[in-house]
Amino acid sequence: MVDFRARDEDGRVWKFQIYTRKANKYRKPILTKGWREFVCSKQLHIGDRVAFYTEKEAAGSVNYRVKVEKAVKIFGVVFGHEPIHC
Repeated sequence: MVDFRARDEDGRVWKFQIYTRKANKYRKPILTKGWREFVCSKQLHIGDRVAFYTEKEAAGSVNYRVKVEKAVKIFGVVFGHEPIHC
């Protein structure tokens, strides 16, 4: 398990915990702590996008960022995504 912090577009820092399942044949990372609060706060729904990425600073340190894009739907069909700022 690894704890990490990620800053969103509004400057808020979110605390997450991530681990990889060892017992499952699909060794995908799983977000645990902090994920539900993030989803509820951003009012995320199926079809929305969440991206985590890194930013390297001149001093060599790495910062994590998180970006959210809400699905643009018309009559239930996703036509694209737009960034949100909450």
